[in-house]
Amino acid sequence: MGWLNAFNSHPSTEVVDDNGNIHIYTWKNDVPLNGNEKTINVNWFQYQFKNTQVKVTKTHSWVTYIKITQDNVIAMTKERRCRWKIENECFNTLKNQGYHIEHKYGHGNKI
Repeated sequence: MGWLNAFNSHPSTEVVDDNGNIHIYTWKNDVPLNGNEKTINVNWFQYQFKNTQVKVTKTHSWVTYIKITQDNVIAMTKERRCRWKIENECFNTLKNQGYHIEHKYGHGNKI
């Protein structure tokens, strides 16, 4: 998503937690989904985590049709991270804890 750098600025907010870690929330509304000429516009937001050594250790980004504001960006980020965690842990359990289920992506020949 390097094409996002073409925009002048991205609103952002930072939160320092009780342990001194820095949580950075950045967003931009009404941006093209990709670099193609004919594409839809979406609202993009990103979360970065910096540990106490000020090193970025996690970066996650999402797109949505919901307008991102300073009032909702933190809640939306927590919601997306929670959903990812639930899905990831569920698939991990089904695949590796005796159920032997493989993740199917739906690509290939239809039966």
